[in-house]
Amino acid sequence: MYEFEITIRGDGDTPDEAWQNACMALAMDPGSTPDEHLELDDNDEPIIKMTVEKALRLIIANKQCPALNNCYNYARLAHVYLRDRQLADLRTQLLYVVNNMTNWRAGSTTTATKEQIKECRRVLKEACK
Repeated sequence: MYEFEITIRGDGDTPDEAWQNACMALAMDPGSTPDEHLELDDNDEPIIKMTVEKALRLIIANKQCPALNNCYNYARLAHVYLRDRQLADLRTQLLYVVNNMTNWRAGSTTTATKEQIKECRRVLKEACK
């Protein structure tokens, strides 16, 4: 048996609200394990694991990319909904993000790799379901 000590933080007007907020945050992004190993697919390519928050941050970090003009603003609002745990609004906003990132490609105007962009799309599409 393994035991791990963790610290979680949450906001709320009461201890119960703060606890629920902290548990929701942990459930949405539990982080990586201390000894996480790189997984490979069938072609010995690394499998990139990305959360919704990391996907949104990737888009926000690439706001200079012309292909993300509208997507950037949608991603910023989605990130606010994610932070505030407005999940119904988040799902709707993610649909806007996904529909406005179709022309995003790796290249000189973006810092993201082809694999990161592909994983970002996959994660956000999955979150819309």
